[in-house]
Amino acid sequence: MSELYKVTNRNLENLTLDSGYGGTATSRGSSSLSLCRSGGTWGSFPRAAARRYLGSCDTLDAELAESSEGLEALHYCPKLPQPEDIPWTEQEVQEVLRRCCPGGSRQPDSGSLLQKLSTYLSRVLVRLGREAQRLSLQSAKCSKHEIQSAAKLVLSWSLSQACMAAAVKALSVYNMSSGVQLSSSKSSQCQLVFSVGRFFRWMVDSRLSNRIHEHAAIYLAACLQNILEEVHLKLLDSLHSRGKEPPEDMDKALEQMLSTDPDLWGLFQPHEHLICGRNAYGVPCLPIYLSLYTERFQSVESIHRQLYNHSDLRNLEQALLATCVGTIAELSDLISQAMYYFQQFGAKYHGKGFQLHFKKGPYSWEPEALHGLYYYMHCPHLEWENPDNEPPRVKLGSERPYEILPPVVEWIRVCIAQAEHRHSLTVDSSDLRQAARLLLPGVDCEPRQLRINSTLCTTRGLDAKQAELKLRQNLGFQMLNCGRTDLVLAATELLGPEGLNALSEQGLTPLMYAASSGDEAMVQVLLTAGADIDIQVPSISQQCPSVHAEIRHWTALSFAVAFGHPSVAQVQ
Repeated sequence: MSELYKVTNRNLENLTLDSGYGGTATSRGSSSLSLCRSGGTWGSFPRAAARRYLGSCDTLDAELAESSEGLEALHYCPKLPQPEDIPWTEQEVQEVLRRCCPGGSRQPDSGSLLQKLSTYLSRVLVRLGREAQRLSLQSAKCSKHEIQSAAKLVLSWSLSQACMAAAVKALSVYNMSSGVQLSSSKSSQCQLVFSVGRFFRWMVDSRLSNRIHEHAAIYLAACLQNILEEVHLKLLDSLHSRGKEPPEDMDKALEQMLSTDPDLWGLFQPHEHLICGRNAYGVPCLPIYLSLYTERFQSVESIHRQLYNHSDLRNLEQALLATCVGTIAELSDLISQAMYYFQQFGAKYHGKGFQLHFKKGPYSWEPEALHGLYYYMHCPHLEWENPDNEPPRVKLGSERPYEILPPVVEWIRVCIAQAEHRHSLTVDSSDLRQAARLLLPGVDCEPRQLRINSTLCTTRGLDAKQAELKLRQNLGFQMLNCGRTDLVLAATELLGPEGLNALSEQGLTPLMYAASSGDEAMVQVLLTAGADIDIQVPSISQQCPSVHAEIRHWTALSFAVAFGHPSVAQVQ
């Protein structure tokens, strides 16, 4: 009992921020959400808490196998809009399938199979378009970076990596064929079957952004074609593993294959929220590449002894499939340990999907993001197992069905993709809200805007003096954002020696933020106070690590024009 009390106190202590936040990896006072190992392996869980945590997962899995009421609730969830036009034809779908077959020749597929595959692809197209549209608001432009981030948000780690490899290949071939641009189509220059021109037309008609780069259309076309190829290859592998030739009823074989594939089944569903980490039967599943990795990992004795034993692996796999927790301390330990092991996976093996998201360095979570995730993953039933806690006699709210809750590994995947898009190594509360909007039914939030209150003051890895300067600068930006002219002088002092020309972590000055938001009055105040209108957004540097690639070398006037504020551009 005393051991459990000490460990619980240590977990609560780790949740606080102190002056040693950026200290050594073994610091007891550092945040439990940093990626240093806090407490060793999964065996460091409190024994009672570990039994309750893992036991609750087994109980919920057993209940799921006995009942399908949660799956029936999916029928009442909001549905994706049906696109009126799609940028491909059934003949192009047939051609992609033909190229996937060994030898490049096969019998024509049935019209019903082609129509079903086209319907599934249209749902993926809508999902990618919706995310790219929201991401484009930060730069008023849809480029290949927005398509890449949208793919990381919507697709699994392994599938997004395959799609981005195909997109990079298509763009590279296109750039090398610059001499024949006027004599052939973009699709042939990219060696794609899908029409890049029709994809560009679809992006314009859907108004993904005010400005759309042609490279974004190439990325989107290559991504959709690669998904179609992956589906068809998996279908053929499924038939081959069972010793069967492609049957006449390929529709049924396709449904059987998709029902057991957690990477594809939820992606093709008509529901507005993204069902990921589960198969058609509602059973939570580890990502395919992670399962293959752990199986191969157990056979490598030298590396096996370096990181963890068989028991630790089983506990890790169970924890990654968790959909609910009982306390904030359990969630804190769960996230920190999972992030640490993801780093180890990416360091030991390349090309398994982890390097796609962890190549920039270790990621950490802000306390607000942790508490937000706890709100969505909290299960009061786990608290009621404590005899000191009694359930309420009157329930004032309904709980989310277990069957629609994503595993914690999917929460981590989406949050990291959001943080990576804005070139940050810290997951904040806005990243968590965006993930909840994507993964849960009936949840919505405002897209992330390019605003001062969206800037992140990263104190991790900084000493006390550097952290203080960052916090003071962030306060200065916030004071200018409130619109009070009498605070300009005080804010200028907080911004440091550069004054009103100081750059945030995103590489923007206060004048740039005001111009992008269309705040004509604040623009006039800043110009009167001496703000320089000719300062440009720098390239990515140590002082400005979160600069967006599409806004480099922009001035305040560039922001006013790009975001459609002509009155701001005319201020004198």
